[in-house]
Amino acid sequence: MTIDFFDCSPDQDTPQSGGLTLVIRTDANHATRKLKKNLLRHMSSEKIKLPFDVATKRTDDGAQLLCDYIKETIHDAYQVWGHEVLKALSEDLNYSKYGIEDPEDRYTNVHFYNARQLSDEALINAREMVKGTHGKDATPLMISLDDMITSEKYDLSEISFSRLFSLCGSQQYDYVARPGYKPIEDQMKDILERVKSDYEATGKKKPIVLIEDNVRHAKMLNWLVGQMNDAGIFEYADMAGISTCFCCADSEEQAKIKDVNGNSVPVEAVVNYTKKAVDVTTPRDLLFDGFVVQIEEDLGRLPGIFMDIESRFKIRPDKVEAFREKVRQANHHFCDTIENKFGVQVPLSWFAVAKPISHVKKACLSTPMREFFEDGRDETTKNAVNDNQQPRKFEAGRRGIEVNPAP
Repeated sequence: MTIDFFDCSPDQDTPQSGGLTLVIRTDANHATRKLKKNLLRHMSSEKIKLPFDVATKRTDDGAQLLCDYIKETIHDAYQVWGHEVLKALSEDLNYSKYGIEDPEDRYTNVHFYNARQLSDEALINAREMVKGTHGKDATPLMISLDDMITSEKYDLSEISFSRLFSLCGSQQYDYVARPGYKPIEDQMKDILERVKSDYEATGKKKPIVLIEDNVRHAKMLNWLVGQMNDAGIFEYADMAGISTCFCCADSEEQAKIKDVNGNSVPVEAVVNYTKKAVDVTTPRDLLFDGFVVQIEEDLGRLPGIFMDIESRFKIRPDKVEAFREKVRQANHHFCDTIENKFGVQVPLSWFAVAKPISHVKKACLSTPMREFFEDGRDETTKNAVNDNQQPRKFEAGRRGIEVNPAP
C-alpha cells in the first residue's frame, strides 16, 4: 500500500493519477487554535521555565518570540500527526466504497491546498458570478457555510450548521447549529433582517451567493435553500449561485441544486474534481475536532476515534481495530511530543473537544490528554458509548434540535 503527498495550488493543473485522491485544506491554525492559546497562557506565567533564553534574543519581543515558538512547534507536530493518520487511512480504507476493486489500484494520493488561498479565490468568484446576472456594479451578499472560510477584505455573513450524530456515531439526525452558535432559526432571522434592510433602501433584491468548502451532493444545499425560503429571505433576495473551494459533483448532480423557483443554481468551483475516486476529508476529526453530538443540554464535537470509526471514515470492517490502534498511537505521539517540547502536562481542557470527551470517558478536564491514548488502555480503543438513542425532547426543544433520523 502506497501513499503520495502533493502540494497543490488552484493556479496549477490538478495532478492526474489513479487510485484514490484525498483532498485536504491546510488546517493547522484552525485545528490547534485553542491548544496554542492555552499553552501560551500557561507558558507566559513567570513560574514556568521557558524552553529557550528570551534574554539572548533581544531583537524580538519576548512574548512574540514565545508565541512564534509555540506556533512553529505545534504546527510541526501537527504535520507529523497528520501524515501518520493519512498513512493509516491509506492502509485501512475500504476502497470498494470509492469503486476501486483492483488491488493494484488501492493506493492514495493526498492533495494539500492552502486554505486561505482557496477562500480568497472562492470569494472573488462569488463577486464575479453576479456581474453577469445582476450588472457589473452588483455586489452579492456572500454567506459562508464553512467555519474555515473567513475574510478580512470582504463583508461576509455566515450560516453555521452541522449534522447531528448519536454519541457512538452510527446514527445521523437532522442539521443543527454548530456548537457555540445561535440556533439556525435565529441565524436565518439575522440574514432576513439584513436583506430586508437592503431592499428597503434600494428597492432591489440582493443577490445571494453561498460560499462552501465542497459541493458533492445537492440534498444538503436544497435543504438550506428551503430553510432560507421558509424564513422569508427570498422575498427580498435572489439565490444567485454557489461558490465553492472544491466541487466533486458531476454536472447531473449539480443540476439538481435548485432555487425556490425550481431553476438550477449556478456552481462555480476553485478546483473541480471529476473522477469518482476522490474525497475531501478532514483528518483533524480524529483528535482536534470531531462530529457534533448532544451532551445533556449542550452540543459539542466528539473526535472520531471514540465513535463508530468504520462508518465515519469508510474503514474496512476487518481493519477497524487496526486503524483505531494506529490513530491511538498517532494521538499519543502528538501529546507526548508537545509535553516533551514544553516540559508541561497537556490537560484535556486545553483542547476544543474537552467537554464531550470528559462526558463519554467520565474523566476530569484536568486529566492529561495523553492518558486517553496510553498503550493498553482498552476503553480508549473502543467506542465511547453504545448510544444510538435520539436526543431527549426537552433538550431538543431548548436548542431547536430536530430529532428525526436523517433520510
